Amino acid sequence: MARALAAARSLYRWLAREGVVEQNPAKLVATPKLPKKLPRVPTIEEMNAVIDGEMPEVAAFLNATGSCWNCFTDAASAIRS
Repeated sequence: MARALAAARSLYRWLAREGVVEQNPAKLVATPKLPKKLPRVPTIEEMNAVIDGEMPEVAAFLNATGSCWNCFTDAASAIRS
């Protein structure tokens, strides 16, 4: 809905610049406010599974993204000990 309204506003803005219309009726319509969703946070069990290597596909991805993963696992292991 918001994209369609933005497209209508742009069209009428262009039509006004070209002199085809005098007013922009799309300006009178309020843009709907969509609720903001928070990201899902992994549970403690899921994080422990990643750290313990029980989820190799995730651990391999995280390990391949940089050396920070090693810092994270070292810190997590120290906290859990």
